[in-house]
Amino acid sequence: MRYTKLFLISISVAFLLLFVRPTALPVSGYTKGRQVAPMSHEFKPGDYIWHPEISPAGPVVILVSLPNQVMYVYRNGVRIGRSTVSTGAKGHSTPTGVFTILQKKVDHESSIYRGAKMPHMQRLTWGGIAMHAGHLPGYPASHGCVRLPEDFAEKLYSVTGMGTTVIIEDNKSGPSTTANPGLVFFGHKDEKPPIGTVVW
Repeated sequence: MRYTKLFLISISVAFLLLFVRPTALPVSGYTKGRQVAPMSHEFKPGDYIWHPEISPAGPVVILVSLPNQVMYVYRNGVRIGRSTVSTGAKGHSTPTGVFTILQKKVDHESSIYRGAKMPHMQRLTWGGIAMHAGHLPGYPASHGCVRLPEDFAEKLYSVTGMGTTVIIEDNKSGPSTTANPGLVFFGHKDEKPPIGTVVW
């Protein structure tokens, strides 16, 4: 009797391993995200600011700063969002340059990394680089994609379209003010912003 139960358990486990794909398991490990006030002094992994009502219409441009691991979202030239990100780890660097969103999919699964779910995926290259919800440990940790907090990825997805411009900058391929867009408004990077200037 004992051997019969053991045999049945072994067969059940073997069946699960052979026929049930890992993708059927629930997604876990993603950074949920936390909306913070625009003037927050600390910006921890998963934190984001989102105020699309500031500029309700117009073209959207996204800037990803690799050195700062931060994304800035502009609509009609006005910043409507900022979020922490996690980009490509050493050996899997995120490419820099100007991209456009080529494909959007709410529920996407990687064809390169079997079973890897990429919620709110927005493809930047046909070689596998995209923006999507993922785990943000506080440093570059992806295989080249731009990982976003889950909540922020959904919000960003709602304001972009096919052809939306995405700039990924590393301070090597352009001026340092590109990776630090707040500096454009008050001069040299070593200067302090004037009193009363809002840079979020």
